[in-house]
Amino acid sequence: MSRAPEVAAAYARLVLQSGQVSPAELLRGTDLTEQRVAAMEFIPAAQLTVVFRNFDAHVTDAAWTARLGTQLNVAAHGPLGFAALSAPTLGDAMDVMGELATCRNTATTMSMRTSDTHYALLLADATGDEEFHNWLAEVVLKIVEILLATIIGHPVGKNVLVSFSHDAGERAQALRESFDGTVQFGCEETAIAVPLAWRQ
Repeated sequence: MSRAPEVAAAYARLVLQSGQVSPAELLRGTDLTEQRVAAMEFIPAAQLTVVFRNFDAHVTDAAWTARLGTQLNVAAHGPLGFAALSAPTLGDAMDVMGELATCRNTATTMSMRTSDTHYALLLADATGDEEFHNWLAEVVLKIVEILLATIIGHPVGKNVLVSFSHDAGERAQALRESFDGTVQFGCEETAIAVPLAWRQ
């Protein structure tokens, strides 16, 4: 039996600890308390959706999702992060993220694709909530971008493509500035792609 969509509770804990919005306000509309979130390993995607929606309604930072991804980064992902950082090649690290990500996040599905020029990690929604998926994709792709930078030893360049299927509207420029790669919106798929030569 497959797991219901859920995400590592660290995502919720970091939002609650942001200091920008009271925890009580962030948890409004859920049956959660700060204490319960602190003790949880995973949070149901439906509950995290409410927390994200409450946070988005109160903050002025248009790129809060990318900031959250920066705070979480791969080190916050336990054995998954260790396995990715221990992989022998960058391509293997991306494979680890794609294959094992469900141990931390079943709200998205991930797959790999090779083209003539790039090797890509693709994200797809598993919740049915488009707005939540868009936010979560922004967080996850920032985490992956940081993983890539850690492996190559410097920030990625514009030859790394960060593609989102949604249109970020007024948030687009702030998000572009929050990533080191080339960020594109309104794409066919949500993905992060590196030059094929980097796969080795």
